[in-house]
Amino acid sequence: MSRVAPLFALAALGMVVASPSAATPKLQLRVGPSMLRVGDPVPIVVGGPFRTVSVDAVSPSGRVVRIGVKPSGRDVWRGVVRFDQAGRWQVRANADHLHVRLRVLIRPATPTPPPATFGPLGAPGCAPPSPRNSEGEVFGTMSGGRLWALFGFNPSGATWASDTTASLDGLVGKEIKIVFKLTTGFPSSFYAVAPDGSRANPVWGPTPHGSSSWDRQGQEWGAGFVFAQPGCWRIHASAGSTAGNIWFEVRS
Repeated sequence: MSRVAPLFALAALGMVVASPSAATPKLQLRVGPSMLRVGDPVPIVVGGPFRTVSVDAVSPSGRVVRIGVKPSGRDVWRGVVRFDQAGRWQVRANADHLHVRLRVLIRPATPTPPPATFGPLGAPGCAPPSPRNSEGEVFGTMSGGRLWALFGFNPSGATWASDTTASLDGLVGKEIKIVFKLTTGFPSSFYAVAPDGSRANPVWGPTPHGSSSWDRQGQEWGAGFVFAQPGCWRIHASAGSTAGNIWFEVRS
């Protein structure tokens, strides 16, 4: 990942000439295309008659990330970076005594749209809760992948409060089994966040499933939760740099 420098650039592809002197070699840096989002592969091109170049990026918080570039033809180096944070980054190229900087704006990733038969994506505060179909499948809010939850094991007395969203009555204080699938792999981080902001880990799991008849793509696992209070809960799962959330309304 790499970001840096003021946009002395042409729209999305920034190019900077580091030396005002015609006798001095020119160091060029291009970062593009123009619309850059978190997680998208972004081409980096460095040009100039140099034997070696180095490129790095500086995140909005000041973190420095080295960007690998390789020779690609005469006086050209190419690489690819994926920015993992929205905001203004700097991309910096260095060769000999020359330095070039570009500032690039990285926009938030666009969430994966829900399938045609589902309602709108879930949002903070359950406005709305995550969409659900009649089979109990819930589609999560995620960029760069898909997060699914299958609510097919509701405890006694728990009933759906909506035909189209993840909203349940009669669930507070009861253990419920939920099955999940994540297209980016088994989660490295998995928990729920209560309406009061406190974190709640599953009472068991996540337990990987080796095989399944559930016809959705992704790594599958099961887990049990006890939702101790009514309100909007967020079930979070992440693998690597990608993360998704199920916005789940516990009405009573």
